[in-house]
Amino acid sequence: MKKFLLFSLFLSLTALSQASKQATAAPEKSQPSAEQQQPDEQALRDRVSGRWQALFKKDFPKAYTYFSPTYRSLFPLEHYLKRMGNLVDWKSIQIQKVQIDGNSAKVNLLLRYRISAFGLSDEVGTIETNEEERWLWKDGNWWYVDPGKRGL
Repeated sequence: MKKFLLFSLFLSLTALSQASKQATAAPEKSQPSAEQQQPDEQALRDRVSGRWQALFKKDFPKAYTYFSPTYRSLFPLEHYLKRMGNLVDWKSIQIQKVQIDGNSAKVNLLLRYRISAFGLSDEVGTIETNEEERWLWKDGNWWYVDPGKRGL
């Protein structure tokens, strides 16, 4: 009986030793955290396009989600909606150039739109203009920076 107890104790200690080695072994590789991800040009292009698709559809609550969490904590959706209107009928954008510098980026767009007020769209037609947007990489995502509130 004594031999059986010693043998059981030996097996238990061996199992504990193996479990300890596995617990201290290097962890398996996993997906990078938001802090470890790097700014990505294609992800930025997708975010720019997504924001503008929402604006084309006049889905202003969706477009609002592209602002940084800091901006949204300071300026509620109702504030943003008051700034938006139906006078501009956005037609299309074309991303001309993307410049990424660390965690910030400039995106140059060719924007096509029509003015919908007072019958002006018939007189003026479609307007083309070059615009520059600024975007900020934070918490693993690109966020649109409001031109009047740089850095938010």
